[in-house]
Amino acid sequence: MRYPRNAKIFRGQLDVAPFIGVFFLLLLFVVMASLLYMPGLPVYLSGGESVGRTLHVRILSDQKLEFKGKEQLWPDFRTQFEEELKARGNITRVSVKTAPDGDTSLLPRIRELARLNRLTFDPTGSALTLPAGHNWGGTTNPTLTVAVDLGGQFFYQNQLVNAAELQSRLSLAVEREKLPITLIVLADQATEQNVMVKLAEIARASRIDTMLLSLRPRAWRQPVSKQ
Repeated sequence: MRYPRNAKIFRGQLDVAPFIGVFFLLLLFVVMASLLYMPGLPVYLSGGESVGRTLHVRILSDQKLEFKGKEQLWPDFRTQFEEELKARGNITRVSVKTAPDGDTSLLPRIRELARLNRLTFDPTGSALTLPAGHNWGGTTNPTLTVAVDLGGQFFYQNQLVNAAELQSRLSLAVEREKLPITLIVLADQATEQNVMVKLAEIARASRIDTMLLSLRPRAWRQPVSKQ
């Protein structure tokens, strides 16, 4: 038994409209994909104009430092550091990095050593150690955050900025916000007092009336049992 077939060969003209619709749909997907961004940690690299005039120091654990490829304690490090300064004569900067388990108590000593030799102290590669505290209040105001490292450098929105640029960017942020703004300060516990005074003056010039020093919680201690 055979069934009748109604299929016929199409001999008319193709309609362009569906093809144009599919093309614009693909174009829309391409444009939307180009607007997506890859999440991640931004890293801003500094210029290399002073690489040849920089001494690199890495702080390790157990009061040890890595300098010129060798691990050494503070007395040996200081002797070799001063010998390197005399031998090269064109050193202008000291770059310090801290290992994850590094002894951050050595940072102020390296800063003082750099100051005595009139060198720029750059602890950008070192983590901030916030002062410890507990039972302090917060703020309900809109906030802006500025980080201050051990070398007195200011960081705003993940970027290293100087005092003039920081004041300009804070002022713009204040103008966009109608409510009073509180400046959150992430400052290393060994930051010098004059740096904090300078930051307070920048905040006041930017029409910010309140600063909030960020603290890390104290380590919990088990209470001593009375016998």
